Amino acid sequence: MLCLLLAVAGCTSVPLATMAKLSTFDWQDFNALSADEIQVKITVPQGFELNIEHSWLGFELSSQHSEHQGRFNLQQVSTAASTMDRGFFADDQEVSVYTLQLHPDSHGDFSALQGYLGHL
Repeated sequence: MLCLLLAVAGCTSVPLATMAKLSTFDWQDFNALSADEIQVKITVPQGFELNIEHSWLGFELSSQHSEHQGRFNLQQVSTAASTMDRGFFADDQEVSVYTLQLHPDSHGDFSALQGYLGHL
């Protein structure tokens, strides 16, 4: 059982603590978010570079009665060198960790999404 738990934890791209927090995330939590609070963390192997100008966060919502799509442009907050644990059988990997946030030109689009979801 312990091996299975370790294998699952090692294979997830979203930390288990984050998944636990998001399990209780609801409409009120989403509506309370400010566009300034939305951040994305992207990890790439050292030597690769993220093309920030072409980085974006997208969504697609659909139900039986409607569909809504959006795309939020991102801007860089920081970049840091780090190492990533690749498990028991592989050496740690040197990586670059990019932190991005919604670009100011996408703040209105985020507010529009909150308004759209508030009318469902």
